[in-house]
Amino acid sequence: MAIQDRKLENQGWSRRSKVIAVVLAGALALAIVVTAEITAGGGLWRLALSAQLQTDKRCRLDKVIDYKEFRIGDQLVREGRIRCLDAREFNFSQKKSHLKFELRLCQPARC
Repeated sequence: MAIQDRKLENQGWSRRSKVIAVVLAGALALAIVVTAEITAGGGLWRLALSAQLQTDKRCRLDKVIDYKEFRIGDQLVREGRIRCLDAREFNFSQKKSHLKFELRLCQPARC
């Protein structure tokens, strides 16, 4: 690795330039993942749901089991069920697109 660093420095790459290049490459990779998620039909709501599940419930989203959206007046409502990587399932709903999701643990007696 040190030999490659010396080659880059000889080509005009400073340490700061290398850090900036790595950060930009990471940002590009993230943008590609987000774009792929949106293009695959996941949409921004799915990214927001995944982030909220991770933060609030320590759940890494495995898959969306059921999903539907419908309008009540001029509001778009989303609801469905997801499965975490650890096999827990949650019912979710979002009454307005700018609000957080309501998350309820789905237990066998209640589902």
